[in-house]
Amino acid sequence: MEKRIWEPEMESMPMEKMREYQREKLLFLVRWAYEKSPFYRRKYDDAGTHPRHLKTLNDITKLPFIYKDDLRHSQERVPPYGEHCISPGEIVRTYWSTGTTGRPTYMGVSKREARYWDGVIARSLYASGLRKGDLFYHATQLSSFAGGFGFLTAAQLIGANIIPAGAGNTERHIHLIGTLKPNFIKILPSYANYMAEVALKQGIDLRHSAVKRLYLSAEPSPPPLKGQIEQKWDAVAFDSYGLSDVGQPQCYECEEHEGLHDIPDWNYTEIIDPESLEPIEEIGKEGILVYTNLVRRTMPIIRFWTNDVSSWVSFEPCRCGRTTARISPVYRRMDETIKVKGVNLWPSAVAAIIAEQSALSGQHQVIIETRDGRDFLKIVAEARESITEFGRLKELLAGKFQAGLFIKVDEIEIVPFGTLPQFEHKAKILLDRRNK
Repeated sequence: MEKRIWEPEMESMPMEKMREYQREKLLFLVRWAYEKSPFYRRKYDDAGTHPRHLKTLNDITKLPFIYKDDLRHSQERVPPYGEHCISPGEIVRTYWSTGTTGRPTYMGVSKREARYWDGVIARSLYASGLRKGDLFYHATQLSSFAGGFGFLTAAQLIGANIIPAGAGNTERHIHLIGTLKPNFIKILPSYANYMAEVALKQGIDLRHSAVKRLYLSAEPSPPPLKGQIEQKWDAVAFDSYGLSDVGQPQCYECEEHEGLHDIPDWNYTEIIDPESLEPIEEIGKEGILVYTNLVRRTMPIIRFWTNDVSSWVSFEPCRCGRTTARISPVYRRMDETIKVKGVNLWPSAVAAIIAEQSALSGQHQVIIETRDGRDFLKIVAEARESITEFGRLKELLAGKFQAGLFIKVDEIEIVPFGTLPQFEHKAKILLDRRNK
């Protein structure tokens, strides 16, 4: 009988036993960081805390948060890996963040950490249905991206045949998928949606391809978009969430599709109330994800404030057999909000409305300009290949935006399919061109 779980010792460990495992890992990690890293010693001294103050897992709240800018400044002071890097000589893999919110940060892992990380990725792929003998098609970046090379190694651990296609050149992807017939693909949600549209333009229906499972990564996949992807590919899509600085993935979706499974031996997960800065344990209440990697000692990451919004879905064992807690998929960031005309605008809210419209390809841009000394909000949306009448679609969108955004959209433009740029990594949706 085929097993459903790649690493049952960790994924199905009783919660009480896992909590003790986490406690031991955390206490060691904090002592290690304080003794070996000037970065953490200064952080903890400034906060008036010390490793001896930590006795339980709950005591982690005595430690300060670290932010993306903290890591950047650390690496500016001591390039390239930073003051928080304890053992640069042990690093065997170096990645860097995509830098969509600023200058990139570098991340290095030791041989021991890389091996553990590969196993964690294998768990997420296995939970999404990847099995020995499957053809694993990798359609995301293979260069600096932390979600690149490691996924190929992890797929090989499972016994899959890897196809490292990388990002870009959509026509080539369509040809390779038709020729090599992979049944499992790792891809960005927006790119999966776009590729299906390009294929239709060529007279190719990807619903008839061999692909039966899509592992979505690197950017949000809200339910309307995920549903469109599944319909256009006639395949099951699996969500995931991860951060380069912590070591992605941080959680993954199983075949029950009831939230994203935490990886408690890999990272200690907190959901923090952004107002009180206290941990949230209530099911369904949104807060900010904060992560501590419990394995990485070469470059410790302790209480990393992600700015990503999520909530707890369940602390009960899943029907898949995993005992790990589950969180809701991540669709937005706390720092994503932008002030327009004195009102908070969430680009993710625009994306959700766009994704609900079957006549649109999903590609869009939110453009903010200064006109006559005032904010001017324009939204450009791309139609599907088969759509030629844009007037009614504009009227429909105007009503949807008015009801869902609580802000007047000054101009809506519908453009033919293929007009808007397709990015090889995270899509650049928001263009703020206002006079500063």
